[in-house]
Amino acid sequence: MEKTARVSRSFEVVSVVLFLAAIVVANWSVSRWGQAALPFTAAILIPFDMLTRDTLHRRWSDNGPQYLWPRMTALIAAGSVLSFGLSVAAMPIAVASFAAFAAAGASDAAVYQALAGRSALTRMNASNAVSATVDSILFPIIAFDTWSAQIAAAQAGTKFVGGFLFSAGFIFLCRRISKR
Repeated sequence: MEKTARVSRSFEVVSVVLFLAAIVVANWSVSRWGQAALPFTAAILIPFDMLTRDTLHRRWSDNGPQYLWPRMTALIAAGSVLSFGLSVAAMPIAVASFAAFAAAGASDAAVYQALAGRSALTRMNASNAVSATVDSILFPIIAFDTWSAQIAAAQAGTKFVGGFLFSAGFIFLCRRISKR
């Protein structure tokens, strides 16, 4: 039992580190290359963050719902602070990222919780569809003071497809590992 708890705790720490690394790389990329970096972040980094957020959500809400919101808020804030700390030029992107991720995270958590009892794949992808849309609308408005319905739809769709692939792959791997 103790070994299982250590493995579970290690998984949580690795998930937090990977979430933060992906956020920092996404923020740095957008700060460096502007809107040209958005296809890369939408296809790879944000879907990966959605997966890690969902795995952390599940773990943290299992410990009691009172732990979920403070931890998620701290996690999102840490990503923005790290982004700013690594590059002062990234401050506007870090602020936009924090605001968009906070709103996306709140919408994701609400949908994820509302679907309690459904399969992990259903919960992850339904919540990711909502959070990808929220993030795709808010981030460019805050970061670039511009918005396009077509670009937001393409971004949200890309994030959703990437999130689906990441979550399906993750669930597949977890099932394979649990059969050992």
